[in-house]
Amino acid sequence: MKQFVYDILRPVYSPITTWLRTRLGSEYYNHPELELPKAYDAIQLEVERRLHRYLHCDPCSIENVVIVGANTASEISRIKRAYPNSKFFCFEPSPKYIDALKAAWTNDPSVRIYPIAVSDTKGSATFYELDMPGNGSLLPPDVEEWAKATEWKNKETQEFTVEVDRLDAVLDLDIDLLWIDTQGNELRVLQGAEALLQRTKAVFLEMTLLPSFYQGGAPYAPIRTLLEQIGFHEVGVGIDPWNFTGVGLYVSEIASRTCKEHEGRK
Repeated sequence: MKQFVYDILRPVYSPITTWLRTRLGSEYYNHPELELPKAYDAIQLEVERRLHRYLHCDPCSIENVVIVGANTASEISRIKRAYPNSKFFCFEPSPKYIDALKAAWTNDPSVRIYPIAVSDTKGSATFYELDMPGNGSLLPPDVEEWAKATEWKNKETQEFTVEVDRLDAVLDLDIDLLWIDTQGNELRVLQGAEALLQRTKAVFLEMTLLPSFYQGGAPYAPIRTLLEQIGFHEVGVGIDPWNFTGVGLYVSEIASRTCKEHEGRK
C-alpha cells in the first residue's frame, strides 16, 4: 500500500525532490550535516539505476537480469523503472519465501521463477534458513558468529531439503547482470556458471572481507581472483564497517567500454 501511494504521488513530489537531491547532493563537501547513503547501499543503487553507464549502453538495451537468491525479489520493481525492457530469471529455493515470490511475480511475463538453489553441482541438499530475511544458505551457519555480526536476536534455524543445480545447466542466454546473494556460496555459484560468465556483462554479489559466518563460505579474495581471471574488473565495493561484509560490482571488458559514447551517458 505504501508503494502504491508513493507511485500515485510521484508526479507531484518528484520534481521537487529531484531538484533538492541535485542541489544538495553536489554539496556534500560543504554540508557535513547531510547524511550519506551507506556504502553498500550506494553500490546497490549504482547497479539498480546506473548500470547502463558502466556498460556504456542505452538503458533500453539492458534485458536479461539473473537473480540468484531472490527472496521476494523486491529489487525487480526498482530495476524495471530504470530498465524498462529488462527480463528477470529468479532462483529461490527456500520454502519460506518461494510462495511470496510467486505471488508477487508469477503473473508478470517478464519474470521467470526457478524454485531451486544454485551451486557448482546438481542434486539435492540441505538448505539452512535463519530467522533474518534473506539469510538462508546451502552452507551451515555459525549461528553465534552470525548473530553477533547481524545483531539479530533470534538464532532459530530451519532446515529444508532443496533441489540444486548449476546455472550453466539451467540457462542459455546472454546476461546483462548476474546478481548473487547466497550467503557465502557465491564462489560456488560462479564456478557452476563458467560458460554463462563468458556471456555476462556485469556481476553484482555479496561478499565478506573476513572468514564467512557460513561453514565453507568463500571470502572476498578468491571471488575477486576468479572474476579477474575471466576478464571482469572490480568497479565498486561497499563495505559495512560493523562486520566488514558488503557488496561488489564487477564489469567485463572495461577496456573496450572506456570513453565509449552512449545514449545513457548523461
